This record gives sequence, structure tokens and C-alpha cells, in this order.
Amino acid sequence: MKHFKRIILWGLLSLSIQFIGFFYINNYYLAKGTSNMKIKKVEKKEEKKSNVDILVPEESQNVAVSFTGKYLAYNDEKAIEVINTITGDKKKVEAEKGCDITYYTWLSNQNRMLIGEKMASGNGGTVLKLTYYDAGKNEKGEIADNDGKIVNLAKVNTDSSIKDIATSLTNTTYVKSIQTGNRSSLYRVNIMHEINKVETRSHIIGNIKVLTREDNLLYEDITYKKIYSTEIKNPIEIPGIKNPNILGVDNEDTIYIGDKEGEKIKTIVYGNLKDSPGSWSKISLTNPVNKEDINVTGDGKVYINAKLEGILKDAKSGEEVKYEGRFLQIYKGGIASSSQGKLVKTKID
Repeated sequence: MKHFKRIILWGLLSLSIQFIGFFYINNYYLAKGTSNMKIKKVEKKEEKKSNVDILVPEESQNVAVSFTGKYLAYNDEKAIEVINTITGDKKKVEAEKGCDITYYTWLSNQNRMLIGEKMASGNGGTVLKLTYYDAGKNEKGEIADNDGKIVNLAKVNTDSSIKDIATSLTNTTYVKSIQTGNRSSLYRVNIMHEINKVETRSHIIGNIKVLTREDNLLYEDITYKKIYSTEIKNPIEIPGIKNPNILGVDNEDTIYIGDKEGEKIKTIVYGNLKDSPGSWSKISLTNPVNKEDINVTGDGKVYINAKLEGILKDAKSGEEVKYEGRFLQIYKGGIASSSQGKLVKTKID
């Protein structure tokens, strides 16, 4: 019994010593080291949604939304109006001094746009410039090389201007310029902002598309109704397709080509350049449609826009999505349209 009591007393003594030790450490030892320490709770600031309607003037041109639909842009005289569709904040993006904006496009994976501008040179020619605008930072700038020197795209005839820009995830950009008579030129800008003129097999070029994961540009030869790749010697020929038109490229580098009969597309084929064109998949449209009414998304869906009904129909699955008003564009996860001069967003599942 005495032995048992001794064990209990030693146990209580041990607990008392531990308690005194912890009390000293917590109230005296640690307190000295943290007396000047301030703890601040960091909270991520989120943009508050605005109840303000986002206006889209009926006369506005080149209406385009960023890849998530957060920003909307349209031409306003010699500037670009960029609107935050969440808050309603508006910014005016102006051309560089002495320049005119001739083209702009949002990048496919960030809230940043590339802008084509032209400026009269001293001896009667024209200088083409490539600039950018970062909507998140509200920052506009010119393209510069590693030494910080501003890089101009090309010095061309007075009637030339930039009319198309295509980019890939390899940080390679292709720019198409045209002059009177639709004579075209292509320029390649690499990650180092080095510029080279692209040798093409056509003088009159239609649509251009660059593969998402590779530095490989596709372009239409309008004169001879061919599609060429900068990485393949011969034209891309698909059995049964007589008048090929580039419709789009998805995130997996699948290429979508439409066969145009008259003024409309009646057949769509799609596949990868690594595969034989004869093995590509085919979609036969019951009713031929205008090329501009076909929308290829990054996840490989092909939507046909029935404007009169206000419906987008997936040509592969047959699923339909109804939208309100005038169709503007598909963005990641939704449709942008305008109704009674206001922006409407419709989710796509």
C-alpha cells in the first residue's frame, strides 16, 4: 500500500513540475520573443460584382471577349474600349503616338490582347507595329527585344495594314498584313521577339491558324483553294474536299476544315496532321451554313449558330444551347451575346 501511495505522489510531483515549466515558457520565455510581433490576417480581395449593365452599342465593331469572358472590347473611333464585365469599369486603350489601330485579338489563355498598328514613316511608307494590352494590369506597351529596344514588325507600302494575328502556347506569334488587291504577307515573331518574314506559297491568303502546342501555321491559299502548313512541303489534301476552309484548331491540335460549296459549308472534317487525312472524322451538315456561323472551341466542340432561333447546336453531339439576342462570341464556359444593347452571358455546361 505504501509503495502504491509513493507512485501516486511521484506522479503528482511530475505533473506539477511540467505544469510550472509550461507556464513559464508560455508566459515569460516565448512572450519575450514575440512582444514585437504583429499578426495580420491576409484576405484575398475579390472584385465586387456591379449591378451596372454592360452596354454594347449596336454600331460598335470588332466586339470581342477575353478567354474567360471577364473583359469585353470593341472599337471606338481610333481607340479600343475595354470593359470589365464583372465590375463595369471601362478603360480606353489608345494607339501609340502617330499610329492607327487596324486589328486586335485576345490571347486564348489570358486577359491580354495583341494589337496591330500602323504608322506613317518619313519617306512615304508605312511601319507596322505589334503592341499589347494587359487588362488585369491596365498596361499597354510595345514589343521590345531582350535589350529593351522597340521592335517594329515591318516597313511596307502605305496601303498595308495588319488584318490577322495568330498565337500558340509556344509563345510564337504570326501576323498577316494585306495591301490593295488583298496581296498578303506573313511575319513570324518568336519568344525572343525576333521577326522573320514567312515564305508562303500564296500571294492572297485567307484564314490563318497556328497549332496550340506546336510552332506550325496553317493558311488558306484563296487563289488555288488550298491549305498549306509552314511545316509541310505539300498542301493538306483531304479526300472528297474540293474547296477547303480552315475553321479552327482545338487545344489538342485537332484541325477543323470545312468544304465550301458556293458560299456555304456543307461538310466538316477534323483530325491531326500526324494522321492520314483519309482517316479524319467527318460531319455532314443537313443544311449548309455560312462559315462565320461555325464556332470551334478549345475543348473540341463544333457549334453551329442558328441566328434566327438564337440557338447554338453542337454538330457532334446534337446538343443545343439557347442564348438571348445577337450572338457575339463563345468564351470558356459561356456565350456572350447582346440584347437591347446590353451584354448577356449564357453558361455552357
